[in-house]
Amino acid sequence: PFFHRADFYGPHHPYVVPEPYASMYDPEDVERPDSYAETFDGKPRVHENFLHYRGVADFDWDTWAEAVAKYRGFVTMIDDQLERILKSLEEHGLEAETAVVHASDHGDFVGGHRQFNKGPLMYDDTYRIPLQVRWPGVVEPGSVCEDPVHLHDLAATFLEMGGLEVPKSFHSRSLVPLLEGEDPEERPDSVFAQYHGDEFGLYTQRMVRTRGYKYVYNGPDIDELYDLEGDPAELQNLIDHPGYADVREAMRERLVDWMNRTEDPNRKWVPDVLRERD
Repeated sequence: PFFHRADFYGPHHPYVVPEPYASMYDPEDVERPDSYAETFDGKPRVHENFLHYRGVADFDWDTWAEAVAKYRGFVTMIDDQLERILKSLEEHGLEAETAVVHASDHGDFVGGHRQFNKGPLMYDDTYRIPLQVRWPGVVEPGSVCEDPVHLHDLAATFLEMGGLEVPKSFHSRSLVPLLEGEDPEERPDSVFAQYHGDEFGLYTQRMVRTRGYKYVYNGPDIDELYDLEGDPAELQNLIDHPGYADVREAMRERLVDWMNRTEDPNRKWVPDVLRERD
């Protein structure tokens, strides 16, 4: 048995790639994402400040379209490198007995919400990342699983694939049952995330996301609440909307429960802060 990890610097800024990838995609074919209509109304101040911090406040759509085109070329270049790995497995007769997993550490705004790269903004653009698995004889080719999972779930997954016990200290769950097409009794219905940033001073964030809603706790600023079914572009912050008071409370309870279960160091004072924000 073997475990091989290949890391690629990309797709990532600067979006500089060789031909034919550099001119593979036409900026004229790039459509504006719905989130490009961002106004930052009712959002934490850091969102708009980040445009200036990144130096993209004056970018027009033509500039972004060119960046997106280059970004897509970068993605295609990485895809071609992954193809080389798959072909090598075939050449060595290992493809039928090797599980291949493709993931990323984060996404990229590339103009979404008029933003660049990533930062203290917990939108799906950067937090909903690719996760693809080829596992011959186990995963049905072309199948799709919509269950929410965490990136660190891969650690427990790899251990179970290798027949090893998952340490009880792991705050992760193996994805093997989902990959095998099983229907676990305790299916995950939400995911959580942390951000420990230093933009404009210490900027601490926590996030909980279900299929229908996303709640973001922002330490130094107002929190965020999005109705992902009615507003998938996450343009309208509903944190103070009276019609979503019950949703806000339920999402906060989920977040605090998770912080307690994972022994988050902020768990000692965040619940009190949230009560004061009601």
